[in-house]
Amino acid sequence: MVEEATTVGNREWVIELEERVRSLDNRNGDLWKKQSIYRVPTSVKDLNRKVYEPQLVSLGPYHHGTPKLKAMEEHKYRALLNFCRKTKKRLSVFVEALEGIVEDLMGSYDMLDEEEWGDTSRFLRLVDGCFLMEIIDGRWSDYDENDPIFSSRGLLNNKDVMMKIENQVPLILLTTLAATAWGLPADEVKLSLKP
Repeated sequence: MVEEATTVGNREWVIELEERVRSLDNRNGDLWKKQSIYRVPTSVKDLNRKVYEPQLVSLGPYHHGTPKLKAMEEHKYRALLNFCRKTKKRLSVFVEALEGIVEDLMGSYDMLDEEEWGDTSRFLRLVDGCFLMEIIDGRWSDYDENDPIFSSRGLLNNKDVMMKIENQVPLILLTTLAATAWGLPADEVKLSLKP
């Protein structure tokens, strides 16, 4: 019996399997502590894609670049511009604040495409975070009363259109933006969507 185990233990595939199991054992605990935004399994998503996939705007990396959502990109940049104007802070101030948490931002996502999103600068573009800060603020007096997005008649008046499991940004992004905007420590920032 001992001889058989030794022979099996020398097989290349057994050695590879042991290495893979060992690397998973060491890695998963650290990964899972960071991750907070997950992909929905395809088998579940296939039951009704509209329940899980954004229909109006992409937030975060999972649906970024989806053709049907590209029309909202211009409005995200308008929100970024307005957020900087409203806070009277330069864009570079927010970028510097996010540079300190960029690894946490990237680590928040499960199954992130490293080839596409491995460059940290993709997470420092700010548009999704500032867009959400404008939604959370809900005071759109800086926008035209007929604005197609940011007005009482706009598409985003119903915030439910954005609430999808794969369409999120980490809370640390929003608290860091808010703390930087208001000059507060991040742990003192409280954010809520108004009903």
